[in-house]
Parts: sequence; C-alpha cells; structure tokens
Amino acid sequence: MKMSVLIAGLCVCVAAVASSPAFAQTTKTETAYVTIDGEVVRYDVGQSIVIRGADNKEVVYTLAPGVVVPADVAVGRRVQLFTEPGTDGKAQLVSRITTTSITPEGDLKRTTKETRKLPSGVTTSTTTTAVSGTVAAYEAGKTLTVTQTDGTKVTYLINTKSSVPDGMVIGKSVTIVPLSTTDKTDPVVHTITYVTTATAVSGTVAAYAAGKTLTVTQADGTKVTYLINTKSSVPDGMVIGKSVTIVPLSTPDKTDPVVHTITYVTTTKSDTVSRR
Repeated sequence: MKMSVLIAGLCVCVAAVASSPAFAQTTKTETAYVTIDGEVVRYDVGQSIVIRGADNKEVVYTLAPGVVVPADVAVGRRVQLFTEPGTDGKAQLVSRITTTSITPEGDLKRTTKETRKLPSGVTTSTTTTAVSGTVAAYEAGKTLTVTQTDGTKVTYLINTKSSVPDGMVIGKSVTIVPLSTTDKTDPVVHTITYVTTATAVSGTVAAYAAGKTLTVTQADGTKVTYLINTKSSVPDGMVIGKSVTIVPLSTPDKTDPVVHTITYVTTTKSDTVSRR
C-alpha cells in the first residue's frame, strides 16, 4: 500500500515539473504598421476604402472605429493610409488618412492635409506644404538650404527624425516635406526626395481636353495621359491625330505627369509653339 502511494506521488511530481514550462513560456509578437499610397477607387463612409496602388492592383482596407477621414477624400483622390493591427492582431485597420493635392503652379508645392482624432476625443488638423528647389547649402545632420524657382531661399533644420537620401550635395534638385510643428523656428526636414529629370515622349494625340488632359499613343501602342495646368505650353491647333513630343514637368509625385511643353513633329523639323 505504501509503495502504491509513493509511486502515485512521484507521478504527480513529474507531471507538475513537465507542465511547468507551459506556464512560464512567453511569446513575443511584432506589431505591423503599414503605410499605403494610392488612388481612391471606392469609399464607403465609416466602413472601408478601396485603393489602387502603383502596381495597378485594387485593395480593400477596413476603417478603424472612430477614424477621422478628411472631407476631401473622394474617388480619384490620391491619399496615404496608415494602418495598424486590429484587436484580433491580424486584420490591418486604417487608423489615419492624409490627402495630397498638386497646386496649379507646376507641382512646385504639395500640400498635405492630415486629420487625426486624439485619445481624448479632440480632432486636430495639420497642413504641411512641400517645397521644391535646388540645394544651395548643406551641412550634414544640421541644416539644408533650398533655392526655389522664384529665387527665394528656405533653410531647414535636420534632426534625428529627418530622412535625408544618400549623396546629398549642393546643386541637387529636391522636394522637401517638413515636419509639422507649431514652433516659429526654421522648419525641420521630415523627408527629402530627389527630383529626377523629365523624359520627353513622342507619339500621336489620342485624346485632348483643352486645359485639362492630353493622351498620347506611343510607337509601341502604349498610351500616356498628361495633365495640363497653368504652366503648360500647348501649341495652337491641338487636335486628335497630331504627332507631338511632350516634355513633362519634373515631379516626384506618383500622379499623372504634367505637361511642360508640347512640340509638333513634322517630317522636316520640329517647332515648339508657345501658347498665346
């Protein structure tokens, strides 16, 4: 009888030791925060938003409860979504949305409106203006000065939160998005993007809406649509079927390119005609 009790006691002890790690084991999980940039294809107020990304694929995103959506969010609008895991830790919910608009002055400035709802319930709205120009002075980790197209200079501070691309030197063409701040000091760099040289495209005019858009069919059959703004130089007599060469404005934005100049192409020569 004593032997049976002893064996039973040993079994209980062994079971307890074997199972104890299960209670002591900890699991580390990483929170995935994702940023999405694209064009609004569909928007269901308070429910979801469908975005077409750079890969031309459409993805549905669920809005988080209580998320504040800017009033100008609509189909065709370019937005940036900030998502974070839901309560189940799996589904990504949209926690913040910003909208980006291009000014009619030639994409030299980009204004981003951001609306956020704080835990206290207070809604805040911030407007940030991006500036494009040529680097006039640069001191790594400290300051960067940009000369804009109108000749004015703007100096930005650089801190640990600033994102500066490699190879920054005087003379580079850049677009700077500053950090949102209420301080009345020099603005602080948030991100800097290099402005690439625009590439001219030749083809035949497939569609034309005066003062709005122009679509060109290239030699390989692909079509490119250009926006037309107040700085676009469009020659007189523009009609479908004309052979043209288009030089777009240089811009880092992922929207349709904007016309800088259009030149008619003939069998003998190409003349650029300024808009009257």
